[in-house]
Amino acid sequence: MVFISATVLGYFAITFGYSAFCAVNALKKANISAPLASIISLAILRFLYLTDMVSGLQLQYQYLQQISAYSHFVSSTYSKRNKMLSLIKKLTHSTTVAGSQFALLLLANIIPKDKSLWVYGCLRGYSEGCAAIIEIAHKDGTHRNVWLYRSESERVALQQRGMSHYPLHSLRGYWYCLRANLAFIAYGFNDLNGTAIHGAKIINVWHGTPLKKIYFDSPQLLGSSIRKRVKRHLQSCFTRRIYIFPVSSEISRTRIESAFRLKPKVAVVVGEPRTDKVLLKANANHTEDLLINELLKLGPDRVLLYAPTWRAGSIQSDMQGFHDLVSLLEKHDKYVAFRAHPLDGNNPILKFNHRRVLLFPQNTYQDVNDYLWLFGALITDYSSIAIDFSLRSRSIYFFAPDIDSYHETQGLYESYDVFTDSSWHKDWHGLIQSIEKNWSNGVTQNNCSKKLLKRYHEFQDGQSALRTYELCKKLSNK
Repeated sequence: MVFISATVLGYFAITFGYSAFCAVNALKKANISAPLASIISLAILRFLYLTDMVSGLQLQYQYLQQISAYSHFVSSTYSKRNKMLSLIKKLTHSTTVAGSQFALLLLANIIPKDKSLWVYGCLRGYSEGCAAIIEIAHKDGTHRNVWLYRSESERVALQQRGMSHYPLHSLRGYWYCLRANLAFIAYGFNDLNGTAIHGAKIINVWHGTPLKKIYFDSPQLLGSSIRKRVKRHLQSCFTRRIYIFPVSSEISRTRIESAFRLKPKVAVVVGEPRTDKVLLKANANHTEDLLINELLKLGPDRVLLYAPTWRAGSIQSDMQGFHDLVSLLEKHDKYVAFRAHPLDGNNPILKFNHRRVLLFPQNTYQDVNDYLWLFGALITDYSSIAIDFSLRSRSIYFFAPDIDSYHETQGLYESYDVFTDSSWHKDWHGLIQSIEKNWSNGVTQNNCSKKLLKRYHEFQDGQSALRTYELCKKLSNK
């Protein structure tokens, strides 16, 4: 029964994809008017949505869950059948996703676009450059701005700001993606409904200037295997739809053009919209958040932010070295806020209970640029947070005990010595000595921070989002 059901579902997905293809050709040959094409396309989309085929990779299928449960039930007795069921489950899922995505791709390229409609979304909620731009666009009121949200907290934030918003994976969410003229993303095409925005002009505001090689430059995507070739080709189908990619400097432009294989003049040096808030002088006096209240009370000069990059097979922290850092904090009456990556849940620092150590988790405080003004210095390794923090004109300390292996597996766009001005440390002892020297001498901004600021930020006026918005308005009218 399972085999028959899986076969029927797979056949249905392929058949529907082919039928949609034939329907598109028929619509084109018949010269159907734009409004009627929209109505027909919406009917197809609604059918997809109601049959749960439009969910793609984002949602779980109840049917597949039933197969999985049955597979688990027979695993102890029928191992061969279990393997077969597992294979059927994977094939069914892949076929269903392929069929639904193919249908969405067709719809995305035939549905007439609404020139006044801009859609926004972000994997980390209402944050990053997407939030910076929609706030300007909302005040201007020239276009219809719609944010597609994932969580209740995101919905509340949008409602408080009076912005138009709908659930990302709702029928309206897909419809607005298909109709949008401009689509704003910060982490990837799944910030919105992936394939559904293929027909839109994509504005990629990205989430940081990379030191680590990313996207097409990443070692994980390089190679001649069929799988990697197919993956590169599929990704290039979307990166070709990027029309504007704001960056902070010529160095950034070169890297981004290479990483995303962009057309000339797509990456533009106007500053990164997400960093405007780093330059703003915060005047918050009260908040319901206990940690933020504590940081406000302490003041930035007394708090050091430690934000290491996550990597697969993350290195274990040298706790003796961290103990020595805490001793230094006690000596100078300062504190450290530790920001671990959500996937680094086993880091022993998270279990280190000391009044000088404050936990600053990414899951709770997602957009770090909202909070950089609370810190007077930064410890990091390969993270783009260093480039953002340089706008604070405060000291940055680089701690990279695994530089050799990281460089080999991840790849860097420039040597670590160039990036850090040769001011980095491979062990806690050297790091602590450097911090203590600056604190004892009253140094608030070290040389490597000054050079990062000069090299990576051509604009330091807090108007990057506005410049990007003006470019988007011109593009929208074309």
